[in-house]
Amino acid sequence: MRNRLTIENEDKGFFSVQNILLFRQYLIDTYDVAIPICYDNLHDVCNNTCDNDVETNMNLCLETWPEDVEPVFHWSEGKEDKMRSHRDYYTDNFFPPMAYRSIKWECEVKAKDYAICQLLEQHETKNLLVA
Repeated sequence: MRNRLTIENEDKGFFSVQNILLFRQYLIDTYDVAIPICYDNLHDVCNNTCDNDVETNMNLCLETWPEDVEPVFHWSEGKEDKMRSHRDYYTDNFFPPMAYRSIKWECEVKAKDYAICQLLEQHETKNLLVA
């Protein structure tokens, strides 16, 4: 078992991607501690203070991870009428953007196992890895 501490951007408040990167640099400069950032796309959509697109912010967070550790990020979609609330099921926009290295995506939906079954029915299972 590997113990790991990460920090994650939030959907409202101070810790946008831009600010969490500044906070991380403060931790490095002050305490010589480099904590990787767990990127959350929905939080970024709701609290983007730098007007970067999702892929740019995702890659900025990806740069905070050591090469020998597989990054863990969160992917979800908000409801149309309440963006901060996770959808029950994924839409056709499910798949996260590609990156220059492997990322483990934790996918967040309210319907849990039912959402996984729906994905398996809609997409070729050889393209999905369900952990």
